[in-house]
Amino acid sequence: MVLVLIVGVVSVRVINSDRTPEAAVREYVQLIADGKYDAASKLVDPGANSDRRRLLSDKAYSGVKGAVKVNSITVQERNSSTVNVHVSLQVKDKYVNQTLQVKLDESDWLVNNWKIVTPLVTHLVITPEDEFFKSYKIGSVVVDSSLEADGKFNYLVYPGVYNVEVQSSNPEYFAISLPSKQVVVADNNAESFNESTTQIDASVEPTEKLKGWALSKVQEKVKSCASEADRHDLTCPFYLRLGELNEIEVETLPGSLDSISLYEYRNEHKRNYTFRTIFVVKATGIYMSKPVYKSYSENGSYAYRAEKMEYVRSEITGYIYFDTSGQPGMYLTSR
Repeated sequence: MVLVLIVGVVSVRVINSDRTPEAAVREYVQLIADGKYDAASKLVDPGANSDRRRLLSDKAYSGVKGAVKVNSITVQERNSSTVNVHVSLQVKDKYVNQTLQVKLDESDWLVNNWKIVTPLVTHLVITPEDEFFKSYKIGSVVVDSSLEADGKFNYLVYPGVYNVEVQSSNPEYFAISLPSKQVVVADNNAESFNESTTQIDASVEPTEKLKGWALSKVQEKVKSCASEADRHDLTCPFYLRLGELNEIEVETLPGSLDSISLYEYRNEHKRNYTFRTIFVVKATGIYMSKPVYKSYSENGSYAYRAEKMEYVRSEITGYIYFDTSGQPGMYLTSR
């Protein structure tokens, strides 16, 4: 009986010699490095709701072998039941540093069972907002942009290399491109991996069709401001609205747009409008006009007197929005 007890104690000690906090962390990190994200998520709770876990799946793995390398796993602080283990990884030419808290499961008083409390995850963000995207594809995970309740692509991911694709929500009028089809998720100069964010800035460019449509709208506006019926509109140049003019002509109709670019909102609440401005357009037109002045006689009568021809330069700004059917509209101003 004594011999059996001694053998049992020795066996437990041998087992526990391999069941260290470092070993628990190494198992977890190796699962991530191998792209076994489902197993890693079962081993350590990522600490987020199901919506934000969509990319913590084997399907998101790019299949790039050896992209994640373990540099070191070392104990930083230790007490009887809690250990802080520092992890250092290399992802291609970038690095990941994170301290993971590991706790001893005290329900099993005989065999050491270390549980990792801190997940090794960070945020992957794609900008600009979801209205530009129909869908995202990370690895083989496809995320429909309509699922983004807050209008932002922001998901938890493990360190690694990811293949990324995006699809334009309105390819007839704007195109989407990424700086690279692969993104490396690492620290990005943050103090720790968990505090970092990997952001992909997609480029949104207007198509030639949208540019042509915008130019035609600008030209229509320039012409309308030269008419007596419309020149007093508040969106026409100040000079044309308030002056007494007996002749107005369009000297130079815009032949091209000076610029067309994404509109940047300064106040976040403006994004809640039904028709949100997407692009801002700049163009230039020139009017030719003759001012008219009244000349008064001593008896109180007056006559009109035309002055010399003047040229008025007008800077036109257009704000393009899209309705619920995906068709563009524009609000135009000029000065």
